Amino acid sequence: MKHLFSLAFMLAAAALCFGQMPARARIDVDGNSKLVGLTNFSVSKGSIRFATWMKPEQNLRFITGDIDIEKNKWTQVSITFTPLATGDVSLQFKGNYWKKNAEDKNISPVPVYYDDVTATGAVIVNGGFEEMDEEKGEPKGWYKGGSEASWFGVPPVVNTDAAFVKSGKQSIRAWHNAVFSHYIKVTANTPVTVSAWVYMNDKE
Repeated sequence: MKHLFSLAFMLAAAALCFGQMPARARIDVDGNSKLVGLTNFSVSKGSIRFATWMKPEQNLRFITGDIDIEKNKWTQVSITFTPLATGDVSLQFKGNYWKKNAEDKNISPVPVYYDDVTATGAVIVNGGFEEMDEEKGEPKGWYKGGSEASWFGVPPVVNTDAAFVKSGKQSIRAWHNAVFSHYIKVTANTPVTVSAWVYMNDKE
């Protein structure tokens, strides 16, 4: 059974990057800055796992959730986890990328829009992205990630196009290399569920 699960997982992971463009959001949780381990994690629909690209002890403080969504309509998604210590963790809101095949050297960004982020077991600040830090060009309490070179012409942006706003006047657009991050305070052994509305425009 373990071998079958591993094969299924590898095939699902490959589908994120190769072949058909994935209809998925991605939310990562990083507890490394305050040494907060993470356990009992799940997503609303999709897959979730520990990181594999860092040192073993760091991997256990970083989870990555690939969450199934629908194209061209708003989908509510969630990620749940339990922190093993009290401190701050970083929530990283992303989309994905894809390649036509494994030999393709070019990646295509797959951006998604986020709006109305809420949480139980923790507090989200400015989850509707309506309050702006005009000097930084970011929603208050939120931080853009990546670099211009890594964005491939698709940077993380604050969106004002009403077609891609769930409520209010603004949302954010992100993908794998162009993220928005938000820090929350968590309490040891208190489960946290973060919910958000996500939209993928398959014409983009």
